[in-house]
Amino acid sequence: MHQSSSSTRYAPTSPFTRLPSPPRIAVPSPILHQQGSKVEEIPYVDRPSETLRIPASASADWKYSARHTAQQIVPTLMLGPTRLAKDPEFLKQHGVTITVGLRPAGEPYSYAIHGAASEVAEKLGIDAVSIEATTNQDLIAEFEAVNFVIKNHLETRTRREPERNVLLHCETGNERSACAAAAYLMYTLQNTDHLRAMQLVQSQRFSANFDEDRKRLLQGYWDVVQAERDVRKNQSLNPTGLKKRGRSAAEADSTSGAEALTEGGIQDADDVERFDGRAAAPYVDQSLGRQHG
Repeated sequence: MHQSSSSTRYAPTSPFTRLPSPPRIAVPSPILHQQGSKVEEIPYVDRPSETLRIPASASADWKYSARHTAQQIVPTLMLGPTRLAKDPEFLKQHGVTITVGLRPAGEPYSYAIHGAASEVAEKLGIDAVSIEATTNQDLIAEFEAVNFVIKNHLETRTRREPERNVLLHCETGNERSACAAAAYLMYTLQNTDHLRAMQLVQSQRFSANFDEDRKRLLQGYWDVVQAERDVRKNQSLNPTGLKKRGRSAAEADSTSGAEALTEGGIQDADDVERFDGRAAAPYVDQSLGRQHG
């Protein structure tokens, strides 16, 4: 019986009984100390001359009960469960000046507890923001809003005011808000990609849970952050928005077919570079091995 060539040409790279999936994203373990120092300094993106002092990892002293309280991820940002946002004593003790909560839509209990947190904040004279994010797609769409709220609150402080402190929270303090905290670090700090951001969050709140879906969510957001920085950099170098090719705006708009083909090739090369190192090919072409044999 003749066997088709297509059935023998390709062989699985490894045994599998399910549909192929992308490779897992490994987050490095929190770094306890770097070069003997207990504090790490990372420069801001928009203020390179200033650095954010991040304390050494607290994960070595982590206790299971610590998941019920909040941890200071960076000097101006705490991460914890929503119940703390309606605890006036906790808010006053830690100098919290704004609570930013993430909650799923359509859940009466979640709506009620966030409402109670807003009432407590109003009595204390501090701000409270509640943002709906049910799915991961909702969450990545709200990263910009979370970043704006936190950044605007911290930067509008006057010199006469004491330091401001943000409590970022969700139901457990380990999922939605942990993801948003990592996104904020990526957006704010230099040399902080999705892996480094998750590492920094987990170094202070060891219970922060980044499953594979959230890891890929933050990986995708890192691509967005890099693209936005590239756009801002190009705009600052060339305010007209056009590359310095000695062409007018009209000429730039009327790209020739040859140029379009070239640009397509560049884009293809960029795609290859982007996915380099993410090898997840479920099959290998056996004919290539026979040709070189």
